Amino acid sequence: MIVSGLARGLDAAAHKASLQTGTIAVLASGIDVVYPRENAKLYDQIKEQGIIFAEMPLGTTAQAHLFPKRNRIIAGLSSGTVVIEAAQQSGSLITAKCALEYGRDVFAAPGFPSDLKSEGSNRLLKEGAIMVLSADDILEHVFHRNYIQESLPLDKVEKLCDSDNIEACDYQNKILNLLSSVPITIDELIENTGLSPQNILMILLELELQNKIVRLSGQKICLSPVG
Repeated sequence: MIVSGLARGLDAAAHKASLQTGTIAVLASGIDVVYPRENAKLYDQIKEQGIIFAEMPLGTTAQAHLFPKRNRIIAGLSSGTVVIEAAQQSGSLITAKCALEYGRDVFAAPGFPSDLKSEGSNRLLKEGAIMVLSADDILEHVFHRNYIQESLPLDKVEKLCDSDNIEACDYQNKILNLLSSVPITIDELIENTGLSPQNILMILLELELQNKIVRLSGQKICLSPVG
């Protein structure tokens, strides 16, 4: 499953390549607003064959301050983030930062040292990102750790994220009762709830979308002051 932002260039290419195997487009607008308009045909294809995801209300246009929020969702839905090309102020670096905070793998493709479009991705490599020269490098890393990415069935995702579901509410309340203004780690939540890491992350994503929790650096969580 490929998760990306339906942007021009690499995002669009990633979605097109994964239409048959599974793709999720996360929008920085309302779910009914296509941005950029040139990807309208691709939007329709993903709507038919994949998943379109947006947290903004219907009719919301794409605005600069919404893209970082979109990127955190991309990181949250992914087992790992791959940065192919990124300038120093690229939104891809925001996605990579979120991925690290969520405890996910970050991969980066190296670029020519003097290429401004590769400054960000080269810096990620310098700071410890996993180097990627081909898709085989990702697969080798994944299987070397004996870790196989598993996608939750749609009915399971709905069960965890549906606020009207009694079991889902119980899990959310259990997590909220463990939280306070003092941050604790995701590992502590996993240990105290007995839930799997994947289920914990799905519930945390739902709580974050409800503005009930705040994610901090170092994979830490605390209650939102405005939740």
